[in-house]
Amino acid sequence: MADPIKTSILKIIKTEIEGIIKEDSTSLFTKTLRNPSKPIDHDYFKSPMCFIFDEPEYKIRRNRIADIILPIQIEAWIKTDAKEEHDISDQADFIDAEIHKTLVNSAQIRLFARDIFPSETGGEKFFINEFMGGIVMKYTVKYVYEWADPYDIGRL
Repeated sequence: MADPIKTSILKIIKTEIEGIIKEDSTSLFTKTLRNPSKPIDHDYFKSPMCFIFDEPEYKIRRNRIADIILPIQIEAWIKTDAKEEHDISDQADFIDAEIHKTLVNSAQIRLFARDIFPSETGGEKFFINEFMGGIVMKYTVKYVYEWADPYDIGRL
């Protein structure tokens, strides 16, 4: 069974983020999860870790076409120790830049979505303590399909 366009877009976003490679040829994130079903134990997770949450979508009907606006939130959690050469803020800026570059330039996302762009506020950093924090990035994805068929990608 085929996936609806929304699910396909979210899977591609997850795959694109998992594919971000650091200078040392390792993956930027130890794990990337979509809508985790249970809380993550922050004492034992491997850093950095990425979470993708989709928010309620807005559907605008234009005759037989559904114009969809899908807000998504991407959270990157970072844990450091006293030996780290980069602090949480610097790592968060790097992660924000890499995710932005990857998502807005993704040809795979463009197969299903008309547009993907960050919110006007940009990434918002948070700090739990001196060794743990991260960044929250909000993006908007726009896509269309025939009103009665959320599997239809032929209307792009």
